Amino acid sequence: MPTLLDAWQSRLEKHFSDLAKSRAEAGFPMFALEHGLNKTELKEISDQLRSELVSGARLSHHWLLWVVYATEQGYEYDGVEYWVSFEENTPYWRERVSGRQLRSYFTRFQKAYNGVIPSGRWAEWFRNIAWPITHAILPRYFQVQFARALYDASLQLARMHNPTPTAAGKLLASNAWDASIRFQEFLEQEELSGRIVLAMLGLGAAKGQNQIYAPTLDRLVTDLENIRSAGEWLKAARRVVADRLHGLDRSSTGYAQGRDSAPLSRPSPVPPPNVKPALLLRRSSSTSWSVVIETPDFSGVARLSPELSQFLRTTRCTLAGTGGAMLPAGWALYAPQMRVMKTWPSAGAQMISFERPNAILENILRGECRFPDGPIWVFRVGSDGLAREIAGKTVRPGHDYVILSRDPINTTLAFAKPTTIECDGVYAVVFELPEAVERDETTELHKLGVQVVRNIRVWPAGLCVRNWDGEGHGDWLSTEAPSFGIVHDYAVEEYKVRLNHEPEVTIEGTRAGHPIFVRLSLLPPGRHVLSVRAKRLGLLAGAQALRDLEGQVELKVRDPTPWKPGTTSHPGLAVSVDPPDPSLDAFWEGNVRLSVLGPEGRDVVCAITLTGRNGAPILSQEIGRFDLPITAYQWTQRFKNFTNEASRAWKYLEASTGRFIIKGEELGEFALRLEKDAKPVRWICRPLQHTTQVRLVDDTAQEDPVDTKYFPLRQPAKAMPLDCTDASAGMVAEEPGGLYYAVQGQHRDALVVSSSRGAADFHELVVEPSLIGAPTDIKELLSLIELWHGARLAGPLADSRRELITRRLLARLYDNLCGSRWGHAEDAFFNNPQSADFQQLERATEAKGGFAIVLRQSSAKLQQGTKEGSRWFADAAHRYDICHDATLCAFALQLAGSPFSLGDKPKAFFDAAKNNAPLIRAARLVALHCIAAYRDHPHAYLPRWSW
Repeated sequence: MPTLLDAWQSRLEKHFSDLAKSRAEAGFPMFALEHGLNKTELKEISDQLRSELVSGARLSHHWLLWVVYATEQGYEYDGVEYWVSFEENTPYWRERVSGRQLRSYFTRFQKAYNGVIPSGRWAEWFRNIAWPITHAILPRYFQVQFARALYDASLQLARMHNPTPTAAGKLLASNAWDASIRFQEFLEQEELSGRIVLAMLGLGAAKGQNQIYAPTLDRLVTDLENIRSAGEWLKAARRVVADRLHGLDRSSTGYAQGRDSAPLSRPSPVPPPNVKPALLLRRSSSTSWSVVIETPDFSGVARLSPELSQFLRTTRCTLAGTGGAMLPAGWALYAPQMRVMKTWPSAGAQMISFERPNAILENILRGECRFPDGPIWVFRVGSDGLAREIAGKTVRPGHDYVILSRDPINTTLAFAKPTTIECDGVYAVVFELPEAVERDETTELHKLGVQVVRNIRVWPAGLCVRNWDGEGHGDWLSTEAPSFGIVHDYAVEEYKVRLNHEPEVTIEGTRAGHPIFVRLSLLPPGRHVLSVRAKRLGLLAGAQALRDLEGQVELKVRDPTPWKPGTTSHPGLAVSVDPPDPSLDAFWEGNVRLSVLGPEGRDVVCAITLTGRNGAPILSQEIGRFDLPITAYQWTQRFKNFTNEASRAWKYLEASTGRFIIKGEELGEFALRLEKDAKPVRWICRPLQHTTQVRLVDDTAQEDPVDTKYFPLRQPAKAMPLDCTDASAGMVAEEPGGLYYAVQGQHRDALVVSSSRGAADFHELVVEPSLIGAPTDIKELLSLIELWHGARLAGPLADSRRELITRRLLARLYDNLCGSRWGHAEDAFFNNPQSADFQQLERATEAKGGFAIVLRQSSAKLQQGTKEGSRWFADAAHRYDICHDATLCAFALQLAGSPFSLGDKPKAFFDAAKNNAPLIRAARLVALHCIAAYRDHPHAYLPRWSW
C-alpha cells in the first residue's frame, strides 16, 4: 500500500529540519534537491500529487512535496522551456495553479530551512522558474558546461588557499566565458556555483558539514560521470586540485643543474594575460614583403571576469595600420587572428582598439599593446620563410634579417640588399649576414642601431617552446619545467645563473663547444626572467665586470588552455563565423556570415544536428557538399534552401540545441555548438496536426499583463491587439501568418510565424504585403522596420517573407526621404544590380558640380571602414555645399546603409535628414555603389557596413 502524502510531508519536514539544524553552525544554505528520496519514492509521490491536482484538492497541505516535485522538474531543465514540460507532466496545472503560487511554496521553504535564494540578473528576470532551477543545484542541461569550466579553472583553483564559495564561483564564471548565455547567467549566482565547485572537489567543509548533502552529491557526480566528456573533465579537475593542494608546495619555484637542486625563488607577481600582438613579415613576391599583425587569443582576458567576457563578446575592435575597418564582436576571443597591415603606425600607437571604453581592458592594453618604438625594427627570417620581430634589435652571424625603418636606409654593407615593403610609411633592407662579421661591418651595423651578439648561445632544450624568437623571448606552460642549453666557442670559467631577483647560482664552465643544460622547476603563471652571466678565463679580477657577457631569457608562463570544441584540428581549413558565437536562432535564420578557406578543388561536407528536450535527437542531416573555398553568399543561399523545406522548418521549432559540423577528411573538422536563447517574455510556436499554435510565456512574475500585438503578413503595418490571457493559454496562428509582439517592462520579443498549409499552388506561397496604414513619420516607420527585421522566425518561408516585407518598408522609407524619382531609379537598379547603370541614379541625386561622380569614384572608402568613410563623405558634402554638419553626414550614411537600431536617435536627426533630401540621396548612392561591388552577395539590399 502506498504511503499517504501526509506521511511523505511529515517525513520531508523532519528530514529538512534535521539537516538545517546540523548546518546551523556552518551556515550552509539548503537545496530542495537534498531531499534524500530515491527514484521509486519520487515516482510514488509524483503520481499522488498529480492525482491530487486532478481531484481539485487543496495543494497547500503538501506544499513541501510540490517544492520537491518542481525541483525535480528543474533538474531536467533543457535550457529553454520549463513550463511547457512541467505542464505536460502535470495535467490541469495551468487551469488550477499558477507559477506565482509555486514560488510562494519555495519562499516558505527558504524561511523554514534556510533555503538558498536565487540571485543575479537571471533570477531577477525569470522570477518564477529561478526557484526550482536554483534548488536543482546543477540541472542536467548545465552539467557538461559546468564540468568543462571546472576543468578549465582547476589549475587556478589548485593555487588558491582555502577558497571561499564566492571566490570559487567568480573563478568558475571567468573560465566559462565561452559557455552558453544561459549558463553564464546561471553562474551569476556566484556563491551558489562556488558551493557546488567546492563540494564537487571535496573542499570547503566546515564544522563537520559538507556543502551538499552526501547522497545528493553522489547523485550529481554519478550523473556527470555518465556523460563521457563531463565525467572525464570532472575526474581531471579533481586530480589536478588534489595533486596541487595536497602534494606540492605551491610557493616553490626554482631551477637545477643535473641532479643538484638550486635555491628556490619566490614567484613573481602574476601579470595580466598576454595580449601583445606579434608583427610578422611574409614574402608577397621574390623581391617584396608584406606586414602581418597577429593578435593572440583574448580568452585569457575573458577569464579575468564575467564583465570582461561580456565586453569582448559584444564589442567590435580595430587593428592599427589595417585601414580602420571594424572587426566583428568576439573576433579576438576564439583563436589567434592575422591581418595584413597597409600603413605603418606611429610609435606608441595602440595596436588593437575597442569600439567602447573599458577601464580594466584599457589598462591591460596600455602596457601590452603599444606599437614598438623605432626608429628601426629587426625581423629574423626563419626556416618557414616568415620573418619575426626581434625585440632586442640584435642580429647573429649566418642568419638573414629584414630591417625596417621610417627613413630610407643608406648603407654600403655588401650583404645588404634592397627590397620592397608593401606597407606605407616604412622602408626595408634585407641583411644576409655572413658566418663572420668583420669589425668595420659591426661598426656600420651599430650606426644603424643594430647590435651583433657575441657567440654564447642559449636555447630552449627538450620541449618545443612556443613563440621562441631566437633571442630570448618565449612562452611556457605552468605544467612544464623549462630547460635550456648553453654553449660557447671560447673558454668560459663559470656561469652565474639567476631566476628573477633571487641570489645567483654558480655553474662550472666546460670546454668550448660542449653544452651545459639547466632545468628550472615548475613556474607559476606570470613573467619570469632568467639571467645568464659568463665569466671568461684568463682575465684580471678588476677587468672582469667589463668583460663578462650577460644575457636574459624572458619566460612568459601561463596555465594550459584546454582544446576548444569547434576549432579545426588541421590548418587545411580556415573557417570564419561572424558573429563567432551565434545562437541557434541566429544561425538557423541566416543571420550568420560563414566562409571557409581551403585548397581549391577539394570539398567539404556540412551537416547539422538538432536536439530537443532531454537531448532527444530531432534532426540530423547533411546540408550539402561544398567545393572550397566557400563564400558567405554561397553558404547563405544553400543554407536558406535547406531551412526553407517545410519538414525541417517545423522540426527546428522543437529544438533546444544544435551542432553544426564541417568535415574535410584529412583537412580537419570544425564544429560549432548552437543553443537557443531563452527570454523572460517570449513566444513559442509548435506545429499541431493541421494548425500552428502560438503561445506566450511570461517568466517575469510582474503584476501588469503583457502588452501583446499581432501584425499580419499581408498588412505588416497594421497592429492588432491580442488578449494576454488568450495568448498565454495558446492560440491558433492565422494563415499565412504574421508577427507576434510582446512587451513587459524592459523585456520584449517578436516572432514571425509563417505557414503555407492552405496554399493550393506555388503562386499562393508568395505573400505580397500591403503597406496601407504604414507610418508617415520617419522615426515611427523606421521603428516598424526594425521590429520586422529583428524578429525571430518560425515556420517554412518565414525568412523570405520577412525579407520581402523589410524590403518594401525600406523602399517606402527611402521614397519618403529621397522622393519618388529616386524610388524609380532604385527600382531600376535592383532589377539588375550586377550590371547596373548608375546614370539614372546620378541624375536623380539632383546634385551639381560633379558631386555624384566623386561619390562613384571614392565610394570604396566605406568598404575600408565606416570611420574613415564617414570622414571622407562629410568632407565631400562640405566641399560641394550639400551639408556642413559632419554628425548629420554620418547619420545620413547610417540611415542609407545601416538603418537598423537607429530608432533611439533623437527626433531632431530625423527632421534634419528629411529636410536635406540631397544628402540622403547622396548617402544612398554610396550605399548602392558598395552593393554593386559585391560579388559574393549580389542581391543585397543594404551594404555590409558596421557601425
